[in-house]
Amino acid sequence: MTPDRRILTKTRAIFEERRRMSDSLQLQRQQALYAACPEIEPIDGALRTLGVEIARSVFEADSARRLAEIKARAAELRADRARLLQKAGLTEPKADACDACGDTGYLPDGGFCECFRKEYIRQTLAYLSDRLPAGTFENFKPQMFSSAEDPELGVSPRAAAETNARVMRTFAEKFDSSHENLYLMGPSSCGKSYLAAAAARRAAERGFSVEYQTAFNLCADFEAQRFGRGDEQTDAAVQAYFDCDLLVLDDLGCEMNSAFSGPAIYNLLSTRHTAGKSTVILSELSAAELSSRYMPQTAGRIRNDYTNLIFLGGMRRGD
Repeated sequence: MTPDRRILTKTRAIFEERRRMSDSLQLQRQQALYAACPEIEPIDGALRTLGVEIARSVFEADSARRLAEIKARAAELRADRARLLQKAGLTEPKADACDACGDTGYLPDGGFCECFRKEYIRQTLAYLSDRLPAGTFENFKPQMFSSAEDPELGVSPRAAAETNARVMRTFAEKFDSSHENLYLMGPSSCGKSYLAAAAARRAAERGFSVEYQTAFNLCADFEAQRFGRGDEQTDAAVQAYFDCDLLVLDDLGCEMNSAFSGPAIYNLLSTRHTAGKSTVILSELSAAELSSRYMPQTAGRIRNDYTNLIFLGGMRRGD
């Protein structure tokens, strides 16, 4: 997985604030505890001193014996502390929400705690909610499409929708191992964006970094960066297009057709494919239209490296 740097930074900031608040609350509770049972405060001081002595004992000649003595003394102090708490009818003050990481987001081995992963996923979904159209696999209704067969393709819009939903659900669960790319081709209102959004959400729920962008806006970001009209936000967006685990590129063919946009799109798709990163492209362009609009390398890349899903629409009814 390649975390989105912007979301990772935001998640870390959330945990830093959570840790700060936890430390403040812990100090308040500790002060209340010392006020209720003053005998505990010198014990805590002694335990802190023993902690320092443990570190120093490593360099002593008889370190094993000294370490055993320190641990025995620490056990006595903790037992005394527990008796004082019990006698006073008090409980140990605790402010951390997560026992595993102490609200730092990191485990002792340096890895991310599960609570950090969950917050990262929550922030990813919040970020995507402003970009993604509505769409979940659970709420997709193939029966909304007509069951009448297309005379040329010999399949109905409903059957195509059912097949495409199955393929995209499997893709969302396995793209990180299959490294598959998808090209969703069909007219407006045929379910492309809905299922692409469902796949993007599922990928984000699994902890992967996801970008959902229109070809028009993506090319605008590339041009702004290339010609010095962008800012830090633009630079971060462009980097994310290359780095994210899953890129959903909507409305391919609706971007400005310029001498810059074609090579930029090819470079992006080629770089992602070489890196084994999956891309989903949505477009109304057929294979022939791709070849006429884009440089041969781009059309060939999509034709050879992408699984094509044909969407049929225009005949929606509740039959």
